[in-house]
Formats: sequence, C-alpha cells, structure tokens
Amino acid sequence: AEADRKQKERIAKAEQALQEVRKSVEEARLTADVVLPADAEQQAEALRAQGEAAQIEEHGRARARALDLMTTAWKKAGNDAKDIFLIQNLEVVLETVVDRVNAIEVSEVNVLDSGDGEGLATYAAAYPAMVAQVLNELEKTTGVDVVGILSPEVGQ
Repeated sequence: AEADRKQKERIAKAEQALQEVRKSVEEARLTADVVLPADAEQQAEALRAQGEAAQIEEHGRARARALDLMTTAWKKAGNDAKDIFLIQNLEVVLETVVDRVNAIEVSEVNVLDSGDGEGLATYAAAYPAMVAQVLNELEKTTGVDVVGILSPEVGQ
C-alpha cells in the first residue's frame, strides 16, 4: 500500500513535470508562431513608415529649395520676371487657351457665300480670332500680354 501510494505520487509528480514541459513548449510555439512574427511585422512597418516619412521630408526640402531658387531668380529678373515665367510656362498657358476654345461646341454651321469663296475662309478664320480673344481676356485678367511678349515688334 505504501509502495502503491509512493508510486502514484511519483506518477503525479512526473505528470506535473510533463505538464510544465508541455506548457513551456506551448509558450515557445506561441512565441515562435505569433509573437515573434507580430514583433517583426511591427518593426518592419515602423521602418517602412520612417522611410516614407524621410522621403516626404526630402521632397519637401527639395521643393522648398526650388521655390527659394525661383524666388531669387524672379527677384533678379526684376520687371522681366513675369515675361520670363510666361515663356517658361508657355506650353501650359497655350494649352489652356486652346482647351478653352476647343470647349466651344458648334453643332451645325451653314456657310453662306456671296460667290467669291470667302464664306468658308471667314468661318475658318474664326478659330484663330477666338484664340486671340482668349489671349486678350488673359491679358485683362492677369496683366500678362502673351501676344506682346511673343512678338515684341508688335508692341514697339
């Protein structure tokens, strides 16, 4: 009976030790399967965020530097600055003007000609006239004389 009790006690202690080992193994598995990957992902995400922030910061610095350089150049150019800026951005300005003219929709046109063939030519000449009108409006609203800048001999 005493030997039986001691045997059961040893078995119970062995099972208790086995449960402790199982607990340690499960904790190690959980750490390896869940905790470590989560920590690694968190660190990776933090590094990605730092990298993105650094890139945004450098872009901001570069833009600020570019604006400083433009401001300096603008000041050095003096009264000609507006004209220089327009020439540098001429493609965008003209594209905007042409887009505005192209936005006009004409569904149907009947051209009446007196027999001299000028009716169609007059209609075709309306497009450049519309561009000129838009450029005149641009000058009125911004003070920038695109036509005068591009053809100084007209203004002289």
